[in-house]
Amino acid sequence: MSETTNSPDANAKDDVITRADPTNVKPNFLFRLVILFSAAFLLTILLLLATTFSSSRSSVKQLLDLYGLQLIGLELAAILVSGFFAMALDRRQTLAKQAEVAAISASSRSNANNDGLPPARLTD
Repeated sequence: MSETTNSPDANAKDDVITRADPTNVKPNFLFRLVILFSAAFLLTILLLLATTFSSSRSSVKQLLDLYGLQLIGLELAAILVSGFFAMALDRRQTLAKQAEVAAISASSRSNANNDGLPPARLTD
């Protein structure tokens, strides 16, 4: 009786996503930057909202009053730029992986066709 091992240590390369799509690539580091900039953007929005309803004249409130909109604009630009480059890099990695999978597939098909039999014809 054979058992399949479902532990994460069994084979890191052989997971459900990779088997479903062999061209799946690990997300690149730029997506982490997008998450970091988005978190900073959210925190800045919440701080601006909190200081709007605050009656104190703390240094954080004064700083956000002076530079809050510039900070929001800078964070938004950082999200957009890093998001664009993250998607561009992801596309390059995906296309390279697809080419690699296609080359391996073509190589295995050519090895299978070298058994002395003519190639099978596909009909509609």
